[in-house]
Amino acid sequence: MEILYFYRVPVPDPRADAVQIVNTCAGMARAGAGVRLHVETLAAGSVTECLAFYGIENPAAGGAGSLDVVPLGTHWSWPMFAWKTRASLAAARAPACLFVREVRPYVPSLIARARRRGLKVIFEAHNVSASLVEEKRARASDDVAAARLRERAAARAQLERRILAGVDGLVCTQAATLKGLTPLLPPGLPSIVLGNGTRLAPAATSAAGAPRDIDVLYCGSLKPWKGVDGLVAAMKHLPEAKLTILGPSTPSDVERLVTLARSLGVSERLTILPAVPPSQVWSFYARARVGVIPLPGAESVEARDFTSPLKLFEMMAAGLPVVASRLPSLAEYVTDGQEGLLVAPDDSEALAAGIRRLLADAPLRAAMSDAARRRAAEFTWDARGARIVTFAGSLWRAAGATQ
Repeated sequence: MEILYFYRVPVPDPRADAVQIVNTCAGMARAGAGVRLHVETLAAGSVTECLAFYGIENPAAGGAGSLDVVPLGTHWSWPMFAWKTRASLAAARAPACLFVREVRPYVPSLIARARRRGLKVIFEAHNVSASLVEEKRARASDDVAAARLRERAAARAQLERRILAGVDGLVCTQAATLKGLTPLLPPGLPSIVLGNGTRLAPAATSAAGAPRDIDVLYCGSLKPWKGVDGLVAAMKHLPEAKLTILGPSTPSDVERLVTLARSLGVSERLTILPAVPPSQVWSFYARARVGVIPLPGAESVEARDFTSPLKLFEMMAAGLPVVASRLPSLAEYVTDGQEGLLVAPDDSEALAAGIRRLLADAPLRAAMSDAARRRAAEFTWDARGARIVTFAGSLWRAAGATQ
């Protein structure tokens, strides 16, 4: 099985979409597929060096499939894009699949060209794209902005429908995503729900007795829809605890959180660190006593319904007890009181209470650590990759049965 994966991202990059894509491609390769990942740029000297940034061994070393990274540059518009993709599409041999996950203008034409070459097409949906624009429209500050966003939402819905009309199979990272896209799908389109994944904790960072010198740890984007502002606010109710935030940010993100911390009198107990390579984040999990996934429920449909957070899976795999928002997107993976604590979203006092409970109860943390590791083992990148390869194979088998 050949998999041609296209996504506009530079690699290596510590952001969640790049982490998810590279690990999924490596998982498909370890399941025996020959994978070509097409990206904007490859900054590392080789594919092996790029994979090392993510803590991944080259699948070819294990004698399974293969993973190559093909840089296409930053301009993904037609007709130049046709020339850039010609060689990859021409080299594909059945059974082969095109794999895409972006709602962008280049995608429908790429799908059409792949189908003319005889490839099956799989789309991976992480949300209902038009609904994200519609949510912004509902919060627009004036009628002019609302009208402009209404037009964008309609255009996005039309583009989403065009993309889905051309695919042979659909992978959704959440059940809510599949439900939301159902009105746009061709009747009978093969579809599966498959959440994100994780590595298992490296042995060097999972040894017992490691110093736990971080009280509360948040890893991930600092954007408001991630709920990190509410976590900073919760520290007002935890005067004995310190918070470490680790992740990609802009200067405005950092300034927003620092200003909030100062206004609440907690700035001396807040440390904000820049993103580190994914292979290094595990050392922070090993040092932390409690991890937090503070997604909001009221302000973001993406957080509430669509997200499948990588950091949740990673923290669980590391055996880090987690306090998370009680949302459908998280309750699908965490049972309250077993693998973690679920608390009311958008409530800094409830979040603080959950953190306080775990910090004060070492036996509870130990029990949740063991349960979280067991649960995370169900969501490895290798398992995810193998499931996609099996799904791709089923599309080819179904096509053969109908000929």
